[in-house]
Amino acid sequence: MERRSLPIAVWKTVSDVLADATIEPRDLRIIAQAWPEVLVVETDSSHREQVRFTDEALHRAARTAFPLSPRKHGKVARALLDLWQQHHGDDVDAYIACAVSVHAALAGELTPLLEDAGFLARAHWYGLWQALALAFADGVPPGGMAADIHYLHAQGVVPGSQGEWVAWLHHAAVSRRDSALAGALADAAGPLPWRTVWSHWRMPGRGGNRPEDLRWVEDLRAASYEGSWALSDWRELEAPGPDHAVCERRIWDARTGELLVEPTRIEQDSPGRLPGEPFPGVEYADKRTDDVWRSIQTSNEGVPRTPDAVCEAVRLGETDPGTSLWAFAGTGGLFAAEVDEKAVAALPRDAWPKLFAPGPLTRSAPWELPFPIPPVHGLSRAWLEDEDLFGADACRPLPQAQIPSEVRHEETRRFLGEVGWPISQGVCGLYATDLPSGGLHPVGDSTLLSGLGQFGARKLWLDGTSGHVLIADRAGAERRPHLAGSSIGQFLVLLAVYHVALGTTFTAGDVELYDMAESLKAWFRTVDPSAAESPAWEGEFDNFESVYYDYGSQEPS
Repeated sequence: MERRSLPIAVWKTVSDVLADATIEPRDLRIIAQAWPEVLVVETDSSHREQVRFTDEALHRAARTAFPLSPRKHGKVARALLDLWQQHHGDDVDAYIACAVSVHAALAGELTPLLEDAGFLARAHWYGLWQALALAFADGVPPGGMAADIHYLHAQGVVPGSQGEWVAWLHHAAVSRRDSALAGALADAAGPLPWRTVWSHWRMPGRGGNRPEDLRWVEDLRAASYEGSWALSDWRELEAPGPDHAVCERRIWDARTGELLVEPTRIEQDSPGRLPGEPFPGVEYADKRTDDVWRSIQTSNEGVPRTPDAVCEAVRLGETDPGTSLWAFAGTGGLFAAEVDEKAVAALPRDAWPKLFAPGPLTRSAPWELPFPIPPVHGLSRAWLEDEDLFGADACRPLPQAQIPSEVRHEETRRFLGEVGWPISQGVCGLYATDLPSGGLHPVGDSTLLSGLGQFGARKLWLDGTSGHVLIADRAGAERRPHLAGSSIGQFLVLLAVYHVALGTTFTAGDVELYDMAESLKAWFRTVDPSAAESPAWEGEFDNFESVYYDYGSQEPS
């Protein structure tokens, strides 16, 4: 994002760099005066000179006629960064904050800046979005600050001030456990309208759920633990009976985020949200259909705006005069922030506008695989029988005497005899019974054998000659089977990868779902390139969103 006019000081700096000479401001004014139909020099309300093109079309034409090479963009970016150090809070600062990210991106020099807290604290968010789109045309790499910025944009964050923007960058760093960057950001930015003090929030942009992921946290309540501020969250385990529900409750230290009481089964309803209980400063807020915080007792002008994934908020009380501790919960977990309620109240209160087509300026590159892929010939029963996959004792090896002679592929015979085929009642769509009991049966005079079960409503077959796993092209079909896996082992690993994708908790809405579907394609190509391009999986990729919700990982909003 480049402003329509630029300060004379910036024009001089850029001209000096590109001309490799020192150009005086008076010479620039003479140039502008000599071309009044092209350039205009104006004085702003602070009596500072600005120069602009008389017409935006002329501006674009000049850019087209005199493009800069990446090397020259780099020289401009470095010169602007040097000039930036001399200006704070003026027109030069505002211009460079918007423009320098784009110059750095076009020079191929953006990535180091995204690790520089001083740069992040001052760079304008829209300039960063444009810069990421230019620097990572093939997709923003996952797992770092670039991905954080992409997903803040994808969630519709449109800050009302630089402080609000940096508060979200700081939150992202805290949530990723990057304490060094988080601390440096807080130091570089100075006072923020709110600041995350601890976080168990899952950042978008990775597949699978780690042990530390809380997933959806709901029914958040203020609590007391040994007389100190605490938080409890409640999850209903059984539908309410005539007297009460059965819930699982955890208790957290509100100041540190430490888990004080492990999940405990309790036969009672979750407590009501009572302002002023158990401490005088307690307040509650939640979101409704308009994504604006609402409260049962106040206007909640002091509650920071948050993306849709954050659904509940609890105020514990003041930590310092004018600063309160708030805890937030939602689909990504739980976090707490110290809030300057006066500063937050001065920010816009309207919900951020929804992103419509074509969506964010940026897009994500494929995410990293959530676990190491076992070698084709090294897949073990222990790996398949993990509690998060098929479960203990799921794999049933076939005695060699039970493996039909039609299975001529030696590696397939070995796999069936040593590892076996899993019993499954729907793990990633596989429905299979005990193979030693049911057996493999030749299909007519073909090389195919039945007995592997079904993927959803479609039958599976084993090709005894090649070892391929094949799948019917549609439910009930017996002809035109498609490749589902180049081997039994690869097919089962594909199911494992798919299972992880379908079990992922998402916090950035439809954009993250789309990114997961694209990443899933890349993961399949890594595991089994041939099967990844087969029509057998095409519908799974294209319909990932509906399959995801049907799989039961979370309810759509």
